[in-house]
Amino acid sequence: MRASEKVMLDKFNRIIESNFHNADFGIDEICQELGTSRSQLYRHVKEQTQLSTSLYIRQRKLIKAQELLGSSEMKTAEIAYFLGIDSPQNFSKYFTQEFGITPTAYRKQILERKSTIEEKVETGIPDPVLISVPERHNFKPYPVKYFYIAIAFILCLVAVVYFWKPLFDKTQNISELPVFSGNSIAIMPFKNLGSPETAYFCDGIMEQIHGSLSLIHKLKVISTTSSDKYKNSPKLVQQIAKELDVNYILEGSVFQARNKIRIKVELVRVSDDRSVWTKNYDGDTKGIFKYLTTVSKEVAKELDQKLSEATMEKLGKLPTINPAAYNEYLKGCQLIVSRKKNELEESIVKLNKAIKLDPEFAAAYASRGHAYYLLGESEYIDEVKSLKMTEQNSLTAIRLDAENGLAYANLANIYRNQFKWQQAKTAYEIALKYSPNDAQINYWYSLLLRSSGAMKEAIRYSSKAVELDPLHHVIFGGNVLNQIYGGELDQAKKNMDEGLVLFGESWIYNWVFGYYYIVKEDYKQALKYYVITNRINPGIKSIQYQTVFCQARDGQIDKVHSYLNQLPELPENYVSRSVIYAGLGDKEQSLFYLRKGADAGIIPSDLKVSLFFITLRDEPQYKAVLKKFGL
Repeated sequence: MRASEKVMLDKFNRIIESNFHNADFGIDEICQELGTSRSQLYRHVKEQTQLSTSLYIRQRKLIKAQELLGSSEMKTAEIAYFLGIDSPQNFSKYFTQEFGITPTAYRKQILERKSTIEEKVETGIPDPVLISVPERHNFKPYPVKYFYIAIAFILCLVAVVYFWKPLFDKTQNISELPVFSGNSIAIMPFKNLGSPETAYFCDGIMEQIHGSLSLIHKLKVISTTSSDKYKNSPKLVQQIAKELDVNYILEGSVFQARNKIRIKVELVRVSDDRSVWTKNYDGDTKGIFKYLTTVSKEVAKELDQKLSEATMEKLGKLPTINPAAYNEYLKGCQLIVSRKKNELEESIVKLNKAIKLDPEFAAAYASRGHAYYLLGESEYIDEVKSLKMTEQNSLTAIRLDAENGLAYANLANIYRNQFKWQQAKTAYEIALKYSPNDAQINYWYSLLLRSSGAMKEAIRYSSKAVELDPLHHVIFGGNVLNQIYGGELDQAKKNMDEGLVLFGESWIYNWVFGYYYIVKEDYKQALKYYVITNRINPGIKSIQYQTVFCQARDGQIDKVHSYLNQLPELPENYVSRSVIYAGLGDKEQSLFYLRKGADAGIIPSDLKVSLFFITLRDEPQYKAVLKKFGL
């Protein structure tokens, strides 16, 4: 091989490895970077590898997959997505063709080898794999068997850092958010014409249509969280459309009596307040899914949304063929909405019934995982159990339906809480690939980007979430907070002023307004809003210590020391103490408690961008904490 050819192949390999995750980066883009034509590239690759260009690229991806299967915690579907392979099924097929073994079986072999090594270590049998390990400081000792788990995790991180552009590099190319076409739609709460007991079914029909339309990337579909605000509203269609910023409204009614159902759906064009069409269904539960698919396709056609074959296939995909299982699933999903302990527990009971009736019901597993996550997040159940059950159910959902966005989002939330930023990013991106117009998932992703300090991207995703769910007070407040963190203070103030009527009684609205005045260094005004926040929603720890921070800045030193004196010296209070001492201007004590919290695995989720620690940002110890948590 001539030196020039080797240089070209090496450069080709680097380009492939730098763009594993970019599914849109194809041969044309590679040729552009190499400064060569497709035919010249094909000839070089064929001469040196005996493979076509596309097969060689696939081979490089599969070699990387082999490495990730042996050294990372990434799931098979996540690896497929990271490598830009269009589906987990094709990934498994290609891997088996290349190596003569399935990805799952290969990973099992690797784990068995590691287990054998661990047994040798624990029984005292020397093994040549062992290497000397430098003394570790400020860490609790772990059993020797965990050493290899740690090594595997470190290898994963090294691989990610080497082959990916830095996750939190603000100059990186984040995949572009889809631009909405000119048309948009809100699906109003359907009227239940039957008994109160059938309300869940009525809501479920609405949710199913909403879920189908949300699969259309360029169609703006308002979240049901916002449209639900108009249930039994006397407002006219045109007024509702103006408030939600849409040009079409979908209305409907449902009557259910035993197995008989009557459904009427009407699409209204707002510009002339005209009914475009009406679709009726009169029959039993067996034919309902075909009807709902027809409704979704007709809406897409009317709103000038050209559907690909893949989208058409998704619209026609049945969540289950068992009507009884679907009923229980709808009941369970409705119970999740309130997030109350008893209703979350009852939702799991209903979803259990749905899964018993149809063990292949992927959406039911994903929703059950979501219910367990919310139980743990609200501290209603043990966190370890919550995360375990969330993960189990979500992985089962993905096994049954590799395109279930909620299941990937559940996993992403787990990873984000565990500071596994790369895994969280990958899982969120997969979730958004399959559920691009899910306001909640877009918002969750913005929180990950906020933690990283990538504020421009965080604002883009939270702004999209607001566009999709304009009446959700948490999403509204979170977006304004992103704007504050990102330095867009004028826009943040404008949004808060405009949101006063809608959100003025919300605790998060007042909290964010208080934070705005902290940025402006007007601590008296900030305290006014914190007092309101504490009154509306008392007991939130972060609000309490932020209030004391403002008191410290405002010179109310006696109140600050009184609070510190009654605050127990426990790990869960280290962050509180660090923030309060930062307010007092005591860098040494603030850093001391920040380090103690970090050693206990506890840091604020917004540590990198938080204004409470702005005076510490140049301190080596502060930077060391960020580095320890991959920030």
